[in-house]
Amino acid sequence: MNSKFRRASWLALSAVGVIGLATGCGVGQGDGQTESPAVEDPKPRPLVVLGIDGMTWDLAQPMMDRGEMPHLAELVKRGLRGDMIAIPPLSSPTLWTTFATGRFARHHNVMDHTYPYVAGPKRRVRSTLRRVPAIWNIASHYERSVGVVGYFASHPAEIVNGVMVSDRAWGSAEGVYPPELLDELRPDIDQLQQREEIQKLQQRYLHWPYDIHAIHRPEDRYHRVTRVVKGRIGKHVVTEELVRRAALRLAPRDFDLFMVYLRMPDHASHATWMYFDDAEFEDKPSPLEKELLSDIIPTSYRDTDDFLGRLVAELGDEVNLVVISDHGFGPAAGSWKPGNKDDELFLLSGSHRPDGIFLAAGPDIVAGELPSGVNAMDIAPTLLALLGLPISEELPGGVVEDVLDPRIRQQHEPRSTPSYRMRWKSVDTEEELREDVESEDLEMLASLGYVSSEASVADASAAEDLDFWEIDERLRRNLVLGEGLFHLLRDDREAIAELLGELQTHDPLLAEHLPRVLRKRLGLWQESFPFPLVSEQVRQWVDSGFVDEPADD
Repeated sequence: MNSKFRRASWLALSAVGVIGLATGCGVGQGDGQTESPAVEDPKPRPLVVLGIDGMTWDLAQPMMDRGEMPHLAELVKRGLRGDMIAIPPLSSPTLWTTFATGRFARHHNVMDHTYPYVAGPKRRVRSTLRRVPAIWNIASHYERSVGVVGYFASHPAEIVNGVMVSDRAWGSAEGVYPPELLDELRPDIDQLQQREEIQKLQQRYLHWPYDIHAIHRPEDRYHRVTRVVKGRIGKHVVTEELVRRAALRLAPRDFDLFMVYLRMPDHASHATWMYFDDAEFEDKPSPLEKELLSDIIPTSYRDTDDFLGRLVAELGDEVNLVVISDHGFGPAAGSWKPGNKDDELFLLSGSHRPDGIFLAAGPDIVAGELPSGVNAMDIAPTLLALLGLPISEELPGGVVEDVLDPRIRQQHEPRSTPSYRMRWKSVDTEEELREDVESEDLEMLASLGYVSSEASVADASAAEDLDFWEIDERLRRNLVLGEGLFHLLRDDREAIAELLGELQTHDPLLAEHLPRVLRKRLGLWQESFPFPLVSEQVRQWVDSGFVDEPADD
């Protein structure tokens, strides 16, 4: 079994306090007793986490080589680099919540872009769905100061030991904590509502006289390119800028944990991949489309690199910095072509790949490369280790052994605890879940192919809490395959047997076909990585239908 995917052997077994499982309920209130944090050793250095949705080394590396991403290149020189191995489903809210909690989706309960997790009307997922504590809850519990800006599926904001700006904060009373933070952000919010400022931002990406109404004028020279970017680029350039400005405003504060999430590479890649690289598409874009749309993805990467440079300049190089993406990207072709063939989805020419990025740099981090990558389930334990916080034994992943400098491991040896028991709560406001806002959110998700364009808004009292085995069959099976693939990567045959046992009770058809389906998924995943994801013994075990070789006499 690959040591990168084991729970690190240097995890001490002593627990800090008696901590048990936290379960979210109602408006995000954790359940169970709350323990007072125990006295700990001196705190490690501050940790900064930059999340970049959809960024891939396949694009970043050539741009670094050409000098277009100097700040990322500088971090690579002094840091630890590897491929992120995402587990199914490649759904951003699910993966980012997994990063933040270290738990499988059926445990943390953020399983898709929308809920309820059954057919019918939908609402965009909210942080109140999450049943287990996120890293900012754990850090707050242990009296670490926290700053979180724009993190996916973090709305409404939660009460933390510090500040939080949710991913839907702008103009929303429940989008920030503490409430007075909204007044501090108001100058940027107001400025970015001005037409001139919006146009200036859009012109960085849209190099033509962009007019959203051109979508209603088929004879317009810019009709088709406007359809490509509507709902995917123009509006999100502005929301991304709000996140960047909020992060740079808050960065100078004295945080132990500071987290920022950016999304433009994902939006740009979904919408414009075929105009950036049409090699795998039978129908080629026109010369005009290539001229106007081919630089949108590189622009999103350059903008992200510029923000990274400004953030590092603000924070200095005495912090530990981790940069991650939830998945990579490639053309929506072959096995990665969306199943829905309607016209709007046809315009979505980029689709997710399982190879995201991992990069860590700082005084306490070893420089070099991780030849076998980093599993998505290992992110939360590794971040907790960098913070010097206890790591729950309920987390399936483990600390990436090669991240922490051995000298630092001696000073802040990671500690384990059986489970977490703590309370957390979302901002409590009188704000209603307005149907017009929810409708706009669904329209945005439809423009990215995540929901049907015909989806209607669910009632505000829509059930948030279903038994896992009652949710939509396709979604449930994809989540189960993610767990199965993770266990294969660890060569954890006991966990596979337990999963099969559950399936035989709840989904006997999937249980029957699980070896075949996992073999196919493993093959698809392997295409994205230059190193073997499993050993030859594991591959043979899967090919045999999970039949072990008989033991020698």
